[in-house]
Amino acid sequence: MKTMKIKDLARGKTFHFAGQEWIKLGPDDGGILVVMADILKLAAFDEDGSADWRVSSSRKYLNGEFYEELKAKAGPAGGNAIMEATINLTADDGTNRVTSTDHVFLLTATQYRHNRDILEPLSEWWWTLTRWSASSSCSVRNVYSDGTLSYNVAYDGLDGLRPALLLDSDLLISVNEPDAEDKLTPEVAGEVMRDMVNTFGIPAGVTSEQLAAGVSFLLGMLRGDVELADREAPHE
Repeated sequence: MKTMKIKDLARGKTFHFAGQEWIKLGPDDGGILVVMADILKLAAFDEDGSADWRVSSSRKYLNGEFYEELKAKAGPAGGNAIMEATINLTADDGTNRVTSTDHVFLLTATQYRHNRDILEPLSEWWWTLTRWSASSSCSVRNVYSDGTLSYNVAYDGLDGLRPALLLDSDLLISVNEPDAEDKLTPEVAGEVMRDMVNTFGIPAGVTSEQLAAGVSFLLGMLRGDVELADREAPHE
């Protein structure tokens, strides 16, 4: 596992932080906007049916119990890297022009649209925090399992909470990508094969075509392009 600063991670790549897997979306509000790779859990947007994020039960949970768990798992440095974010709560129809300040939040419908090219559909529906309209007290935009935006009533508990964070751009994170120097290049693989031939020689009766085929197969195994199971069974 590789450690690097989050600002150096490519957009759309996943990383590990505070016991969860996240997707980097990009620079935002002085930090780096990220979203959990999957939903955290199924829950109502608000148990009392309000479409207003500011009074919602999901906001209370995410910025209370869940936020405390994140900080505990991330440690002092990681916990301090979770920045306060100013969230635009403008409704989908342009009404309700207010904001909220949170450590943990849900993506707005606008943020989802902007990042839809790197956010693959999930098996579960999930909430955005954008209400349908100021005139609608209970309708909230959500994302269907095929990736399309729709809406649902806030008290429905069949949609998922998918937390988003604003992280300090200098935060050190862990990623699954190996270092470039750890990857076996064709040049290095070729040197390995030449050393093997020089050491063990070429068995009697082996044709140049058979040798080329064997070298190609072994190079593929060394580079991880083929598996041992891909090899054809010997002819009787």
